[in-house]
Amino acid sequence: MIFAGAGVGGLLRWGIGAGVTRLLGSGFPFGTVAVNVAGCALAGYAHGALHDSAIREEYRTALFVGLLGGFTTFSAFSRDTIMLLEERQYWLASAHVIIANILCLGSAFLGMKLAGRSVFA
Repeated sequence: MIFAGAGVGGLLRWGIGAGVTRLLGSGFPFGTVAVNVAGCALAGYAHGALHDSAIREEYRTALFVGLLGGFTTFSAFSRDTIMLLEERQYWLASAHVIIANILCLGSAFLGMKLAGRSVFA
């Protein structure tokens, strides 16, 4: 189930990331930011919604490690940042790190709130 989820997540990441990049351009890693923010929101929501549920652990693992792990991508985030640094785009690289982290953490918190779970409970 992890393998299948990761495959689906990876295909979704590629499709959405490529679509966002086509729409907004390639001067900034908008596609990577978009999939990571969406994935963090989904992870936060799923964590909040499933926290006290009777869902079996293997299904939770398939969702979080497989689907969402395949969908979100820290490796692409890192590569995008390094590429900006190599191109001496220091301000864009810094903005990427700051924006992606703030948006990803914020979207995870928002997802948990939308699921009705207190973030610090």
